[in-house]
Formats: sequence, structure tokens, C-alpha cells
Amino acid sequence: MTNPFDMINMIHMMNSLQKKLCMLVIGVLILVISLDISIYRMFYINPDGFRVTYKTIHSKKIPDSLNQVSLVYFSDLEYGTFSDPEKTNAVFEKIKQLNPDLFVFGGDLFASDYTVTDADKDQMNAWLASIQAPLGKFALYGEQDLVNEGRLVNVQEIYNNTQIEILDNTTRLITNQSREGIRFAAFGLDLNTDSSLAALNPEQFNFAFSHYPDHLLNEYVTNAPIDLAAAGNAHGTQITWPIKGGYRLWPGSENLNRADQKNLPFDYYLTSGLGCINIRARLNAPVEIVYFMFSNQ
Repeated sequence: MTNPFDMINMIHMMNSLQKKLCMLVIGVLILVISLDISIYRMFYINPDGFRVTYKTIHSKKIPDSLNQVSLVYFSDLEYGTFSDPEKTNAVFEKIKQLNPDLFVFGGDLFASDYTVTDADKDQMNAWLASIQAPLGKFALYGEQDLVNEGRLVNVQEIYNNTQIEILDNTTRLITNQSREGIRFAAFGLDLNTDSSLAALNPEQFNFAFSHYPDHLLNEYVTNAPIDLAAAGNAHGTQITWPIKGGYRLWPGSENLNRADQKNLPFDYYLTSGLGCINIRARLNAPVEIVYFMFSNQ
């Protein structure tokens, strides 16, 4: 004859197993729903939106004439294949609203596989010309600006038409109605440290820009008197999976990217940029414009 207490214990055990099974099913459903939402956002929402990332640069080396001066920096527009006119127009309208004193574009104006038309050039001229930036407008070359001679000519013509100075393995002194200033150092795709670092003065604030983040790991660069650096190219790896990390490494950012950061002797910011490569998708790699404010306080 079965003991009544054994029956009661069995019922309690069954109820406990049922509760655990129910919790497991609920957990799996939540995980599936979260994954579905993330995938939907990855393809249909994240690539179209963008945010402004605000950063204040504090340094006593910034002269009073450049205190509270602003700089808008963004990279990897990749206009054409995955960046449509509506989104790009919204980006430039936001930049105009930010009304920066300085403007730096980090490279890759058009997507590499996109055929640039005369209408595209006219539109890009209008967008870039609409940005005032009275203390200077600058741009670096990205690898997609150099895919062929025709692309290079198009990019150079657009920058010439819109008063944007190309910085390629060079430095520029940035001033504001004063002899004192800060120094921009720009690294080209083919890094030449002799020309890009020679004019840096440790008494000045030195801001380095590079399309390729990996250039920041160069021995001569890490030993230079750089205070801050900014780079693009990697798109924040574009899709960054939880735990696993970035889905793809791009040439020029294989050793330094948002998923694989290093300790460097200077501060640096790796922007995730605006465009997409190969696939129109973004996950944990927000589309962004970066707004820097210089402060000597």
C-alpha cells in the first residue's frame, strides 16, 4: 500500500518541476522575442537613425582664444548604396543646427561600389557647402575615396568646390584671431610619420585624426606628443554581437576597434560612423556624429 505522505511529496515535486519548466519556457520566449526585436531593429531601424555624441575636451594647453570652440567630426558616410538622400539630408541639417566652429570629415564619402552621378555631386556640393565652420573645414581620405582615379577626382572636386581642405599626412595650426592655437595632425592611409608628426609641439594641444585606427598603434605615433586622437573606418564593427563581439574586422582597424581597444598613452575616440558596408545593418554600433567642445577649464 502506498504511503499517503509519499503521494503528497510526489505532488509537491511535480508542481515544482512544472514551475521550473514554465519558467524555462517563459525565459526562452523572452529570449526569442528579444532576439526578434534586435534583428528587426538591426535591419530596419538602426541604419536609418543617428545620434549626436557630445564630448568635452579639457586641457590647460587649449588657449583662451579656442576655449568653448566646437568641432563636429564624423566619418564613413558611404553615400549611395545604403545611405539614401533622406537620411543624409537629415545628417547635414543636424550639423547645421549644431553650428560648429570646426568641421572634420574622417573619410569615405561615397560607397566603393556606387556609381557617382552628376546629380550626386551637385547634391553633395550643396550639403557640404551649407556647413559654415568659420575656423576651418577639413577632410581625410578613406580607402573608398581611392577605389579608382575617377572616384578620387570626384571627391577632390567636391572638396575644392566646398572649401574643404584635404589633410593627408600633414599638420595644420588651428587659431582663432590669435597667434596661439592647437595643432591638427592627420595620418594618411599610407602612414608617413615624418610629415604628419614633425610639427607637433608638446606645449600645444595636439589632436590627431586618422581614417585607420591601426595607425594609432604605430610606435612613432604612440611616442608623439598627442593629446587626443579620433579615427573611423571600422563602423564600430557595424554589427557587434553580445559576448562574441564584432562580426567582421576591416583592413586598417583589425587591431584597434570598438570591440578590441588598447591602452595608449593618449586619449582616443573611435567613431562608429554613419554608413554601412556590404550589408545594411547595425547592431550595438550606433550611427553617430561627434560634437567636441574645447575647454581649458
